Amino acid sequence: MGDSLEVNGGVTLQIRLPRPAECRLIKDGQVIKIWRRQEVCAWITQEPGVYRVECYLPYLGQQRGWIFSNPIYLKAAQG
Repeated sequence: MGDSLEVNGGVTLQIRLPRPAECRLIKDGQVIKIWRRQEVCAWITQEPGVYRVECYLPYLGQQRGWIFSNPIYLKAAQG
């Protein structure tokens, strides 16, 4: 479910959802970007790290967890 790849130049991470939601991009355990009420989100990076996404929907006045991705490991390019 997750994946790993070498960062050789820029890498675009994309999120596509069937309905608007709050999405959090997490790198190495820290939230680095929050999109609100979005169906499509994109982030370009050249930084190695462990990335994952959490998406939330409103329910009874609170944000409830909806999608929790497996990690994507971006590794520094060799040589």
